[in-house]
This record gives sequence, C-alpha cells and structure tokens, in this order.
Amino acid sequence: MMTKNEFMNYEAAKVLDYVPAEIRDILSVEPVTVVKMNDQKLNGLRFMMDKNAPCPTHYLDDAYEMYQDGLDPDVIAERTAEIWAEASRNTPVAQTSNVIYQNTEDDVEDTVIPRFIKADGDLNRIFFIDEKDKALTFSDNRIAETIRRTNAKMIIFDPLTSYIGEDISINLANEVRSRMNYLIDVAKETGCAIVIVGHMNKMSGAKAMYRSLGSIDVVGSARSCLLIGTAEDNPDNKIMAVQKSNLAPKGKAIEFSIHENQLPPSYFINVGTLMEKEYFIKGTYSSHSAFIFVDELYPENGSVRTLPQNTYMSVASDNIALESKYAKHLYEEIQRNEMIPCGDYLCEVLTQFPVHQAKQLIYKIQVPVQRINGRESMIRGFY
Repeated sequence: MMTKNEFMNYEAAKVLDYVPAEIRDILSVEPVTVVKMNDQKLNGLRFMMDKNAPCPTHYLDDAYEMYQDGLDPDVIAERTAEIWAEASRNTPVAQTSNVIYQNTEDDVEDTVIPRFIKADGDLNRIFFIDEKDKALTFSDNRIAETIRRTNAKMIIFDPLTSYIGEDISINLANEVRSRMNYLIDVAKETGCAIVIVGHMNKMSGAKAMYRSLGSIDVVGSARSCLLIGTAEDNPDNKIMAVQKSNLAPKGKAIEFSIHENQLPPSYFINVGTLMEKEYFIKGTYSSHSAFIFVDELYPENGSVRTLPQNTYMSVASDNIALESKYAKHLYEEIQRNEMIPCGDYLCEVLTQFPVHQAKQLIYKIQVPVQRINGRESMIRGFY
C-alpha cells in the first residue's frame, strides 16, 4: 500500500501514459498541495503545457481513499487523463481562477473581504501573502512560492510604492529595473499575470506615460498600462484608457460610472457588448464597450444611450464560443437578403443560470439593417 505522497507521485507519472500521444512530449504533470483560504489542504495534479499556463488542479484526495479501498491506481490514472482531456476541450477562454491580492491601504478582514463578498466573489479563489511579520517586496521569494502553491493566475499589488522596497529609490531607473526584472521572471516561469496599481504624480500637463510615480522604468517594464481618471465634462464618471499595449492594439477609452446601492440586480441580467459597425463588416470582431439595459428609474448621469427603433436581423445561441462564427453567418445572411448594416452590432445575454456563472447562457447577436435601393426583402432570425 502506497502512502499518499507515493500515490500522488505515481499518478503524476502514470497519467502521462493515457494522455493523447501528440501532446505527451509537451505536457508535464506534477503533484501539488493547495492550501485554501480556510486552511484546508487539498492534494492533486497540476497539468502544464510547455511548463507554462497551468491548467486547473485536478484533486485526488477522494481517489486516494478509493485506492485504499482496492481500486487499481492505473484505473485512476486513466480516468484522470480522460477528465483532464475533456476539461481541456470544453474549458472556455474565460475561466474561474485563483487570485492573490496584496493591499496595504485597506484591511483584509474589514474592507477587502467584505468588498469581495459583495461582488459575489468565491472566497476559495482569493489568497493573501501574510505580511504581519515581514513586509513583502517585489523581490520576495514568497511571491513565486505562493503562486505555485495556489496555482494563481493573477497577483495584484496595491499600491506600487508599498512593494517596490525601502532599500531602493523609486526614482532611479537602474534600481527600479532590477526590481521589476524579478517580477518579469516570475511571470514567465509561472504563467501568472502580475497587476500593479500605482498612483499618479502631480505633473499636470505631462504625457500620461510620465504621470506614474517614480521612474519611467516602472511603466517600461509592463506589457500594458491602463490609466483611470475623472471625466472633465462629468465628474461623476471615470474614464479608463490604454496608455501602453505591447501585444495588441490600444483600442478606445471606456467611460463608466459606479453606483452604490442604486441598481437592482435585474439590470445585470440583460447585459451585453457593443461592436462598431465597421468592425462587424470587416470581420475583425473587436468590441470595446459593454452595456446594460435600463429603465426610466436608472439614475441619469449622461451615460444612457437610446437605441434607435429599426429592423434587426439576429441570431440566438447557447454556445458563446461560436459567437464569431455566427456573426460571420449573420453578415452573409444580410448580404443574401440584399441588405446592409445601418448601425452597431449588439451581443445581448438573454438568460443566464445561475446568474453569477456562465455555465448556462443564452445570448442573441443582432444588427440593425436596411434594404438596398428600396427592394423588399424577408427579414428573419435564425437559430
């Protein structure tokens, strides 16, 4: 009879015999122990492709009990490989992941956790590195250790000045760069996204890139930078704009507002995204705006947009992964009916159960259309 550690190591090695041959050489499997926020320890296997972007951990505590009851460990390995392969095929792009959140400005117990709960966050998914006995800096080995232990996909440091370290000057480029390089190495090794929240300096009139506190090398080390400020024409609204983007087009700025205890949950059932007509026609399918449908009770703040009455052609589906495919079919159907788009493309969520998860979701994509040269055409929605 194998001990639990022996069992985990055996399964990690054996499961590779049952994964598809074409990915066997680029897949690595290792036993891990994950400590949840409630201090519960779970043991399982972590699957990693090219030693990067780890998949969700497959826990084997129950399987070990079945092994103790007489189940063949090879059968367990084969079934584990089947479950992982199925999950890999069906995992959506956006998936629930573990997050590490470090914040020195708000107390975890009385502020951070209540906010997280209010936002319907899963407390089993958020982790913290204890700083009571030792302050954390960007060069602390506990960062990489905690990322690996929790299989976190994102770690947030808030604010920058609390974690850059007291032993360096935030205004000296060479010192800042060496400190940031450690984080870059951690991100490469673990596949974990690193988000740093920073405050702006008082240099009004300067370019946004130079408004970050400290050396420009802080911004220079990042792949992308977002700037959030107050809208000049409406102080109640905020504007989020991309100041730097190394891996994709910057896109357009987003104006938004935050309302506390004013909006009923029913508003957030009919939500969606908006894509400009030009992107839909070109087939690039790039959307930079999200919306919710509201009624006359919604507080007026200048952000409400009324959709014009029109004839729409639409497609409904329960598979969000096929949206771009259906968008292409929708445009082909518009052309077949000798029509043209005359407004922006909308993707609207019709139903979603449970409300806070996307496991059962029905959505509709729709585009306002008009006839060409006044010719009659039949408009229809297809599913």
